[in-house]
Amino acid sequence: MRFPALRKRPRVSPTAVIATLALVFAMTGGAFAAGRYLITSTKQIKPSVLAQLRGKPGPAGAKGVAGVQGAAGPQGPAGAGGAQGPAGAAGGTGKDGAPGKEGKQGPTGTTGFTATLPKGATETGTWSEQSSKIQSKEKTLVSTAISFSIPLKSALDKTHVFLVEEPGQHEAECPGSVENPGAAEGDLCVFLTELGNQVVQKLIPTIEDPSKGQGEGGAGRTGAVLFFGPEAGEVEGFAYGTWAVTAG
Repeated sequence: MRFPALRKRPRVSPTAVIATLALVFAMTGGAFAAGRYLITSTKQIKPSVLAQLRGKPGPAGAKGVAGVQGAAGPQGPAGAGGAQGPAGAAGGTGKDGAPGKEGKQGPTGTTGFTATLPKGATETGTWSEQSSKIQSKEKTLVSTAISFSIPLKSALDKTHVFLVEEPGQHEAECPGSVENPGAAEGDLCVFLTELGNQVVQKLIPTIEDPSKGQGEGGAGRTGAVLFFGPEAGEVEGFAYGTWAVTAG
């Protein structure tokens, strides 16, 4: 008859061995103590033997329930500032703000008006004269005025007024032409474009100061008068041109 079960060696766990030893030592504690063989700690067992007695670790147990959260600790010191990050994208246009308060009134500016023509400055203009048909036994005078837009500082005498009847005449005192009249500093130049008369062959124009009596050549601060003196007879004529005056 076979007894296979008896051939099988029983498997004893290390825990059982340690428990058995502990029981033996407890039962015979007095004897071992007397003989100084009392084992009270696993440190008394040789490590290699203890390693053989210890079993392999079992599987980890299930995770326990989380404990109650403890109180917050004191705040730590502030850390050092980090490096500056890159610039962000530009934002959209914001809404217009409310109108600001009205500012204080500034000082009054100048108008640019000048009471008299500045020294070296030139002003120009045009003139014309038309005489009707007149029958006269004596010399007949007709006239036309020249007005300065900006008055001169002082009047001009007869040595500073010139009649330019043809190109190149009085060139030093009256540079320019009928189309582009000019005058030297302190002079008045009257340019004649055309002088015509159907009956009388000659007209004799003169430039005179209106603030003085007739026959006084020159120009006043505000202008001059051109006098034309045809010979006796039937008078009918015309004349026109340009002028320039430069303040001295």
